[in-house]
This record gives sequence, structure tokens and C-alpha cells, in this order.
Amino acid sequence: AAGKVVPPEASAPVVPGWIIRKKVHAPPLEETWANEDFTPLPPPTPDEPDAQVSFASFHRCVDEFFTQLEEHKAVEQKAQHAQSVMARVERIRIDQGRRLEQLEAEQTTSERKAYLIERNVELVDRALAMLNTMIASQVDWGELWREVRRQQRLGHPIAEHIHSLDLEQNEFKLLLADADEEQLEDGTEDSPMEVVDLDLNLSSHANVARLHAKRKETRDKTSRTASHAEAAIKSAERKAQQDLQKFELKQTIRRVRHTWWFEKYIWFISSENYIVVAGHDALQTEQLFLKHVGPKDAFVQADVAGARTCFVRNPDGGEVPPATLREAGTLALCHSSAWDKQIVISAWSVPVSQVTRGK
Repeated sequence: AAGKVVPPEASAPVVPGWIIRKKVHAPPLEETWANEDFTPLPPPTPDEPDAQVSFASFHRCVDEFFTQLEEHKAVEQKAQHAQSVMARVERIRIDQGRRLEQLEAEQTTSERKAYLIERNVELVDRALAMLNTMIASQVDWGELWREVRRQQRLGHPIAEHIHSLDLEQNEFKLLLADADEEQLEDGTEDSPMEVVDLDLNLSSHANVARLHAKRKETRDKTSRTASHAEAAIKSAERKAQQDLQKFELKQTIRRVRHTWWFEKYIWFISSENYIVVAGHDALQTEQLFLKHVGPKDAFVQADVAGARTCFVRNPDGGEVPPATLREAGTLALCHSSAWDKQIVISAWSVPVSQVTRGK
């Protein structure tokens, strides 16, 4: 029995359509536009004119969108991959830059501490002498610190500058200011105090020499690190370019795929996963009938000029679902004169086993 198909599109008014686009960026290339969505409803006016493409017909709009779908997906995938690769390079650049900043800060700190000791040589020597004398008396370390705290409360001029003790490392921290001796003595200095590490085994001048030696060592290390950082960044950039080239090659290989037999005809996959094919002309229709369809397939036609002969492939047998037949009927009618003239007409279908080739 023949199934009836009445496409609602035949009497539908012409509706305009719009494709919404977005910018994608695949470094090192410039930004480009890729389709994001389509709509029959007028979208808001975009900030950039190229963000929208208008079509007089929504059918043309949808056709254009899906025609470019795979290409634009590939562009977006390439952009996402490129951003991921370049982000790795940027992280390496930031990490190397942060390391150089730390080393330069260490140099500055060592130089500053040496300068403060030189500005406060007498105070440093007196603090060293005071603590070394207390340690030489074999006072318990806990008791020694309590005595320092007691002297601070009493306003001892040297004890007030002792910040903390680290006797296990034979070091202590002293509060020093960038001020003249006269300012320190009359209390007119208002420079902020800074914490300076000192070695109890060394004199003030020896501590200065130690800090300058540390600064020189850090400076040499900074120079080496800068060279290594530059090499690491160049290596990361080189690997990033190789990664992008490999990804581009994979995309190219993916695009060069096997062509299916039905792709040279008019075809689509129905909503229920059936292949629907039709010839571009009478010769192709005959080729389909003789080479590619079987008795279990469905034959779809319409009694109107220009209608395409469609075949629904049904290799597993059984009844072809009505939705697939409706979709095949729409394909048959959309090429006919009835479609252009908006004439409502029905398509029909029969099993191929009931169709004979005309002479």
C-alpha cells in the first residue's frame, strides 16, 4: 500500500534567517569568524557587523550553516588546541620570569642588608659582643633569651635592637635603620627598622663581606638562569609549533576520508537512521535502481513535474517508519514545480519489489 506524504513546507511563507558567528583565534594566525548558531528570529544588533549573516530564506540559512559545519568545527578545534599549546608556553615564560625576579630580589636584599650593617657598624659590633659574652658564660639558651627580653623592657639601647635569636644556626636578627649615629643617639631618626640576619661568629665587616659574596653568587646564578630561561622558552615555542603542525596534519588526514557510494547522488540520513538517495538526473536514477537498491527498499515518488525519484535503503527488511517516508517525500517534492509554486500535493511510496523498469 502506498503511503501519503503532505509536506507542510509547500504552503509555508518565506521566512528570513540569520547565522550568528563568533571569533576564534588559532595562534599565530589572526582571528577569524566561525558559525555558532542559526535562527529565524531577528537577533539583537551586534557590536561588529560580521558577527551576523542574514539570508532572505531560512532554508538557505540552514543549508549554509550545515554546509560549513564541519569546516568551522575544525577551525574551532584548531583554535582551542592552539590556545592550549600557547598557554603552556606562556606558563613556562611566566615561571622563568618569576624565578628571575626572585633571584634579582635576593640580590637587592643582600645589598640592602650589607648597606644597613655598614651604616650601623658600631651598633652591630656591640650587639655581637653582648650576645657572644652571654653565650660564653654558658647561660641556658632559654634563659639567655629571657634576659634579652628583660633588658628590652628596661630600655637597654642594644637589646632593643635584637629581633630574635637562632642559636642553633649561630645567628640572630637585628633591627637596623638607615640613619646616622647622631640621629640614633638623639632619637630624631624616623627611618623604619629593617630586620638583618647576622652570623655570631663573624664581625660586622665580615658579615658585610658574607652578604656581598652571597649577592655576587646570586648575580652569577641569575645570569645562568636567564640563559637557561631563554633556551627553555625557545624550546617550548619550537615544540609548540611542532605540536600545531602535527595537529594540522591530523585534521588534514581526517578530512581525506573514504567517499561512500551514495555521496555522488542526492542523499541524506533520515531521523531514524535510514539512507535516502535520489538521482541528480534520469541516468543516475536508473543507476540507483539497477545497482544499489533491493526488493526490501522503499520507492518514493510524486505525480508532479520535476519530482525526484527517491529510494529508502532498507537492507534489514521490515516496514519503513512513516517519519522516514515523510522525509523522503519532502526530498522528492522539494525539487518539483509544486514546491516552487507552493502547491500542496502528496508524495507516495511502494516497496521496490512492486516497481518494474520501464522500457
